[in-house]
Amino acid sequence: MIEGQIYTYASKYNVSFNELYLLAQLESGLNLYARGDNNTSFGLFQYKLGTWESYCKGDIWNGENQVECAAKMISDGGWRHWLNSYRKMGYGI
Repeated sequence: MIEGQIYTYASKYNVSFNELYLLAQLESGLNLYARGDNNTSFGLFQYKLGTWESYCKGDIWNGENQVECAAKMISDGGWRHWLNSYRKMGYGI
């Protein structure tokens, strides 16, 4: 199910499916309900509440909302929110 949503929104926002999928794997192990950074980051892409409120719509615990927001952010150059994961993916940034 998550893979299908990643495919749908990667296509919609013209971002790489592989990049978006790997990002979710690195950030949360594909766990919609993951919590990290001492309980300050949430979901598949480990959103901080302030980031979610600034960039995203809908329920932070809704997987489709999480995927769409990440795809949109990346398409708008927002990959910097996941700088450490992008370095792990081998991007020279």
